[in-house]
Amino acid sequence: MCCERLPGALTVAGQRGAATKMPPRTPLERYFTLHYAHTGDVCVARHHNGVCVVCLAPRHGAVAAGVRRVEYTRELRAVSGKRKRGGTVVQPDSVLCRVHAADGAEYDVHACVKGTLLEYNQALAADPGLAARLPLSDGYLAVVLPLPRDIDTAVDDLLDEKQLRNVNGAA
Repeated sequence: MCCERLPGALTVAGQRGAATKMPPRTPLERYFTLHYAHTGDVCVARHHNGVCVVCLAPRHGAVAAGVRRVEYTRELRAVSGKRKRGGTVVQPDSVLCRVHAADGAEYDVHACVKGTLLEYNQALAADPGLAARLPLSDGYLAVVLPLPRDIDTAVDDLLDEKQLRNVNGAA
């Protein structure tokens, strides 16, 4: 199979020479696997090195309504060194922030993974709407580094996209 790069798309030549136009993969698709809380409203994008990015899932109520404000509820302590020592340790049920939607609803967002809280998205202070407009990229909420002993099993309790579709189809 031969791949040829075209502006804005990939062309893949099939066995009989027929070309299929595919959109280019985004960095999110290339480097992260998406996992969802059982409610389906929080997404954890896990990088192959183990780092987890906590985001609002596209089906979250605040994404549809728009985000007015993001209020972080955990203290962010400075981390240092290669192993990120000294950071705030969060549990899967730890509330990271409260999202205030434009329709007046408030949502608590949980960490969904056990690990060290590395950073909050500072851009949300200036433009909280990013969390609704670009929830899986610039609108991420926080970055969590699973503990070294938990790095391989950090997202085992979460759903992948296929499992989420099955749960939503059954409901």
